[in-house]
Amino acid sequence: MNMLFLNVGGLELIVILLLSLIYIYTFYHAITNPNLTGNLRIVWIIVLLVLNGLGVILYWLFGKNGSR
Repeated sequence: MNMLFLNVGGLELIVILLLSLIYIYTFYHAITNPNLTGNLRIVWIIVLLVLNGLGVILYWLFGKNGSR
């Protein structure tokens, strides 16, 4: 089934939803992470907003512990 108003099919819609949920969870984690200081938290939020997918990967590799 093709959703004409979005011009995506069912599988594409599922992929978009999953990627969106990962992005939202990463953003939530960056905001509520107790390991991050105030300034570091702001930096990671800006990185997530500007770099989107690459920012999510960088956050989970380097930022979640708050030590870098």
